[in-house]
Amino acid sequence: MTKILFDFDDLHYCNPVNCITDIDYLCKEIPNIKMLFFTVPLYNGLPIYNDKNFCNRIIKHINNGNIEIAVHGTTHTTLEYKHISEKDAETNINLSIDIFNKANIPIKKIFKGPNWGLNQNTINILEKLEFTHIFNHEEYSHLQNNNLKFIYYNWNLKDNFDEKLLYSDFIIAHGHTWDVCNNGIKEVSNKIIETLNKYPQLTPTFI
Repeated sequence: MTKILFDFDDLHYCNPVNCITDIDYLCKEIPNIKMLFFTVPLYNGLPIYNDKNFCNRIIKHINNGNIEIAVHGTTHTTLEYKHISEKDAETNINLSIDIFNKANIPIKKIFKGPNWGLNQNTINILEKLEFTHIFNHEEYSHLQNNNLKFIYYNWNLKDNFDEKLLYSDFIIAHGHTWDVCNNGIKEVSNKIIETLNKYPQLTPTFI
């Protein structure tokens, strides 16, 4: 059996990144699916808790064991965590956590920088705040931390499934909540369903 996790960037209630209907669809079609959503707490200046209905629908899927929420920066400003001091990184990440708490959305201590942006200051603060994983890009693989595990995707959902991945221990399938990189959740939903149905040895799981 090969473990597989689907991760999607940019979730928030604002359009175009609001994909709640697509989450509903995938959870209905694949009841045991596991999806990790890197979520922006303050998108376009709007805190995620402003839309209680959206938050409640997200919480329902969390409680059903289908999705987890991770931290995707704070405002999704381009590379906002690539050029940042430790002081500002700590302030901003704590703001992100506070917004999720106010929305009653439980989060995993998992981080991905918007547009992959990351620096050592951010990593130091993530360790201080007891984060466990960073979803990273090869561009930033030189950054190091012994207590944080770096995760790299090995299937971009814009591509067709490569059967060689069946020999992997863990597949991280990467997409977006909207059609920005040819891997938007709406565009790849049927590919996900077909792949999981075709290869029953793929076991959806979380990190």
